[in-house]
Amino acid sequence: MVRSGISHLFSFLVCLVLGHAILILFRIYVPELYGFFLRFGQAIALIFKISYEKKIMAAFVLGALLSFLNGMIFYKLFRFRR
Repeated sequence: MVRSGISHLFSFLVCLVLGHAILILFRIYVPELYGFFLRFGQAIALIFKISYEKKIMAAFVLGALLSFLNGMIFYKLFRFRR
């Protein structure tokens, strides 16, 4: 159980860092997507009354999407059955 927790923590950190890196790439190469994720992050912050700036929230949103994608790929590759 400890290994599972550590792997989830590592996955979250990697996805958060990658989300921020992708946000930087969007700012440089695809400004429309960058603007979309900034607005989406700002909307999430306003809905949940979180006092982070919209750039940080956009990185969290991208990190959450990457984490979801990571979970889907992991499930499809290993197909754990209970």
